[in-house]
Amino acid sequence: MDIKIITVSREFGCNGTEVAEKLAKKLNFLLVNKSYINEAMNRYGLSEEQLESLEESSLQPFNETRKRYIELMNKVILDLAKEKPIVLLGRGGQFLFRGHPSAFHIKLIGSIENRISAVMFQYKLDKVSALKLISEQDRRRDLYINKIFGGDWHDPSLYSLVVNMDYFNVPNAVKMIVHSIKLAERNNLEGITVTSETLRDATGSVPHFAHSSEEEFAKLLDFYRIKWLYEPKTFILECDSEGNITSAFTPDFYLPDFDLYIELTTQRQRLVNYKNRKIKRLKELYPDINIKMIYGKDYKNILRKFGLI
Repeated sequence: MDIKIITVSREFGCNGTEVAEKLAKKLNFLLVNKSYINEAMNRYGLSEEQLESLEESSLQPFNETRKRYIELMNKVILDLAKEKPIVLLGRGGQFLFRGHPSAFHIKLIGSIENRISAVMFQYKLDKVSALKLISEQDRRRDLYINKIFGGDWHDPSLYSLVVNMDYFNVPNAVKMIVHSIKLAERNNLEGITVTSETLRDATGSVPHFAHSSEEEFAKLLDFYRIKWLYEPKTFILECDSEGNITSAFTPDFYLPDFDLYIELTTQRQRLVNYKNRKIKRLKELYPDINIKMIYGKDYKNILRKFGLI
């Protein structure tokens, strides 16, 4: 497995830009960052003013203009990755290339104390202002990823490597990342063989379905060109007194064009009742979430209707 796509996600104040720049230079990869993407999108007729306006509206409700902007941006990134090896800084790369056989996903983290110190130094701010800026940027990033990909970028399973920048300066972090990439290539870490028959979700990623019924449903969605994401988000339902998660729920599918979560169940009635209770609790805690349960009988009728069984 040769690594051709490296995504760098970072908490604000963790020297993400510097790490990405030096990593791209070290490996002779193309650095794809905000400015490079904007230059590429200029060629599609979007002016600097339009791009800046769309960037500033990232926390506002979605409209058709912004939806087309996101789709175009993702297309530009995907096309770049087909042409040459890239280091992609931010832009939800860990979701855009999730499951890609040639991708290596990095996340840079750090303690709030060190992040505050870094932001104070870089932006010449006092401690209160630095903390406020970090909070604003963290919130913006959380909302962006949730809106575009319906996921949680804090999920550690998204990443090939998580680097705590409290313990590394930029050059040493880059050395460790390069070494880890070489190890991944050498050991051929469970690369996915992608063929033209492989199912891909709305981000181009190859999911690992837990049950054959889910794969059948994904094929049906693909046939009717309905965009889908497989298990993109886990909802916390209960925590104990120490804040440990004791109950959570991960719907099977999310249909971004309909803002709808789908849960399939072909299980015994006892387990169906268990899922129903979880969905009821989810609706209580997250009233804005749209979710539909497709039961075994209904699911078989759908498959029968479309000649799949």
